[in-house]
Amino acid sequence: DLHSFPTRRSSDLSAHRIWVGTRAHGAFIMEGETAHVVHESSSPSALESDRVMTIAEATPGEVWIGTYGDGIVAVNAQTGMTHRIRHHADTPTSLNDDYVYALFRDRSGLMWVANIAAMSQHDPREHGVLTLFGGTGQPNGISGKKTVVVAPMSDGRIWLGVNGGIDILDPVL
Repeated sequence: DLHSFPTRRSSDLSAHRIWVGTRAHGAFIMEGETAHVVHESSSPSALESDRVMTIAEATPGEVWIGTYGDGIVAVNAQTGMTHRIRHHADTPTSLNDDYVYALFRDRSGLMWVANIAAMSQHDPREHGVLTLFGGTGQPNGISGKKTVVVAPMSDGRIWLGVNGGIDILDPVL
């Protein structure tokens, strides 16, 4: 019963479905009154051990589920096929770390990924993730260690809700 799970995040995304993330029971897709468990393609199990922190539509038809410690689960909304996007120490274009606190797609189509002490960007037309602040040795980056909210402003700037305050990012600069 989905009602017995504490809900972490939910979003109304592709095809008028509601994607729901939980703290301890993975993710579900609500279609009408029916809840479907999100399963990983490479495993018969659901995302049961994943603490879902955020959900966002990366491109039309692909939904990203940000987890606490297990990176991003990218889900093809039509087929249900999944793949993981993770941190790899030997790959500079991978996630800064596997703790994903917030996801946001800006109006240009870029995905913003908030990790511990880092803010990264992914262009769906390219492979890899570019870490802009944190993780790359930039001491004057994000003011807090965790970015928990990424929100757009009407002028194109992006507000980052960090522990202890708000940072404003201008993607044009």
